[in-house]
Amino acid sequence: MATKKKDEYQNTVKSGTGPADVGPGTKHDSFLALMGKAPSATGTTAPAYTPTAAPTFKPQDNPWYQQAQQLMGQIQNRAPFQFNLNQNALYQQYKDNYMKQGQQAMMDTMGQAAGLTGGYGSSYAQNVGQQAYNDYLTKLGDIVPELYAQERAAYDAEGNNLYQMLSAARGMYDTDYGIWRDQVGDARYQDELAYARSRDAISDQRYQDELAYGRQRDTLNDLWRQREYDDSRADLLYNRQYQEGRDALSDARYAEELAYGRSRDQLSDQRYEREYNDSRSDAVYSRVMQQISSGYMPSAEELQAAGISQGYARYLVNLYAQQQAAAAQGRTGGSNPGYVPQTPPQTPPETPPQTPPAQVLDDATYNGVRQTIYYALGSGDYQRAMNAFEQVESQLSQTQYNTLLAMFQEWIRNHPDGAAQNPNGSGISPVVPKPGNNRGGTK
Repeated sequence: MATKKKDEYQNTVKSGTGPADVGPGTKHDSFLALMGKAPSATGTTAPAYTPTAAPTFKPQDNPWYQQAQQLMGQIQNRAPFQFNLNQNALYQQYKDNYMKQGQQAMMDTMGQAAGLTGGYGSSYAQNVGQQAYNDYLTKLGDIVPELYAQERAAYDAEGNNLYQMLSAARGMYDTDYGIWRDQVGDARYQDELAYARSRDAISDQRYQDELAYGRQRDTLNDLWRQREYDDSRADLLYNRQYQEGRDALSDARYAEELAYGRSRDQLSDQRYEREYNDSRSDAVYSRVMQQISSGYMPSAEELQAAGISQGYARYLVNLYAQQQAAAAQGRTGGSNPGYVPQTPPQTPPETPPQTPPAQVLDDATYNGVRQTIYYALGSGDYQRAMNAFEQVESQLSQTQYNTLLAMFQEWIRNHPDGAAQNPNGSGISPVVPKPGNNRGGTK
């Protein structure tokens, strides 16, 4: 509205057909005169900013890094410690010395023994001489551990020296790297300082430009204030009404989204609870159906936990017994009856309830059960479908019951060979649920 009024005012000023107060020679002339007197707001150019190039550091070009790599290669490629007496020069010296001393001691001892026998040799002289020689050889063997320890110590000292040199090289490399990092930090500081100064200069220039522009706008707006006063009041009312409308729309959207989120949470909780109950009852149901298929009648507590009535369980036990008897008759040479119809007898084993259920299943839960049965039958999991049906059977209206019954009947027609499979892969015999009588409601 304000823009429209501004446009009308400008058109009247340009054409000269407006009211006397805006015609030629009045405020129009004053406006044109003020346009020439208004301060300029052309703006200035900000100084260019050039980042400072940071120094580079390449580890492979650092001499300490290269030396550390060489030392590491020497450590990694260093041969393991080996002790060889024949290559030990000190051992060879000891060996020559002790052998000479042993031979000399042997000769002396043999000479002394011969003197005792009038200068003639004897076995005694030879034995004592050999004993003297062996004593020196024993001394030679006694120094081997000492020589091993010396050579091992020298090997370890050489390794420790390499590690110390490696540590020193790494320390010098770390020092060079630290110096480079300091240089980078200094360069960044100078760069940030230059950038801050550039931004300050730009901010100062912008302030001056905005100040000049504001003064120009203040000068020009003086001509419009009186006429825009009424427009501003109209704009204020329009904006207030518009904002109130937007607030109301936002509140409505929030309430709608909140209600939708709560409904989705409720649906998710129901679905989780239903899936959790199904997962718990599936194992019990499978175990009870296995017992029934083997001819064993489960207890009332087990049937109640599996959601199967006692009459229906007795019917299944009899049915499986008939099938096994027919199969046994076929194996013993009797006629093979082929597929045994899986429909229950005309008179149900247990009379359906004659009174309406205490509470008819709501649409949301019913739709969830129907989808569970639909997907279970589609995947061949007949037990899961029957389990879901029997859990809500007492709460179904006649219409709901007939709809689910038709789904089972359709599945039986499409699977005449009874080729349904349990989740564990064992075969089961499909049985159409028993039609109920006088079910509650027509929902």
